[in-house]
Amino acid sequence: MLVRSTHNVPVRSRTPYWRAAVSAVLPSLSVDYGAAEPPCARLESRPFSDAQINRFMDNTRACHVVHTPSRLNWPEAYLLVLQCAGAGRYRHAGCNLTVEAGDLALLDMSQPFELTFPDRHHELVWVLPRESLAPLLATPERVGVGFSGDAGLGALLAGTMRMLADKAATFDAVSQQILRIHLCNLAALTVGATRPVEEVRRRIYRLARRQEILAYVEAHLAENDLGVDKAAGDLNMSTRWLHALFSEDGTSFAAWVARRRIEECRRLLEDPRHDHLSISAIAFRYGFNDLSTFYRRFRAHCGLTPRDVRQGRPRAGNG
Repeated sequence: MLVRSTHNVPVRSRTPYWRAAVSAVLPSLSVDYGAAEPPCARLESRPFSDAQINRFMDNTRACHVVHTPSRLNWPEAYLLVLQCAGAGRYRHAGCNLTVEAGDLALLDMSQPFELTFPDRHHELVWVLPRESLAPLLATPERVGVGFSGDAGLGALLAGTMRMLADKAATFDAVSQQILRIHLCNLAALTVGATRPVEEVRRRIYRLARRQEILAYVEAHLAENDLGVDKAAGDLNMSTRWLHALFSEDGTSFAAWVARRRIEECRRLLEDPRHDHLSISAIAFRYGFNDLSTFYRRFRAHCGLTPRDVRQGRPRAGNG
């Protein structure tokens, strides 16, 4: 993950430093603070499949952002923006939006736009490839759309954006691709999809129920009795329906649970702060009752043994 902060930058150097930092992750954006104080800001950026996740946290009193599209400095994409804190005024494609904390906006990077933030602000910005999202939209040119992230489908979309951003490092490439497709579908359904109304309603319901299952898995990942029957019972659905929701992505509930458990085990093995835990303790922590099964699945998923992963990076206290 790329992290840039003005915290330790000399005051007189902060504005050019921050402009360069923003340009490094979104080359078509220019930032202007006018006569305002130098920026006190931080950004975090990381890839997610063929998308990108950015967080912008700016404690400066006033900020003006201009996007000038160019094929030379950025591929065709949409920005899906969650206003986490503060408020902003968005001018895009002839639309003027006032976005408050908790609201969402969809911006098309093939068109110019301007953003004005009168005070401190924090945005979670997903850069989604146009080729992934545009075919799902009823009117791909309908941009500058703002909607609430506090209720209904918008709340589900906002929660998904946050959850995937927070846990991005724990998902492997295949998981990221599946979840990025899921996010694009959810964004399209929230904004307005190409499918007939009844089909959209069914798709919304299926996505919402699948998101419930994914959240349930994350919450119960360490429980060794996590299985289809227990999950279906706790979520008040049939096991057949649960299986059907996963089959749409070419996977299964059991395969997804196993994948997420292996990803979490690898995360602990790669973190020197957990060197005090044995490999077996880590496996048991994430619901594996049989070590031979754990080793077999770990190697099949990672291409390495757990010991290879742990020995392949510096030990705690060795720099």
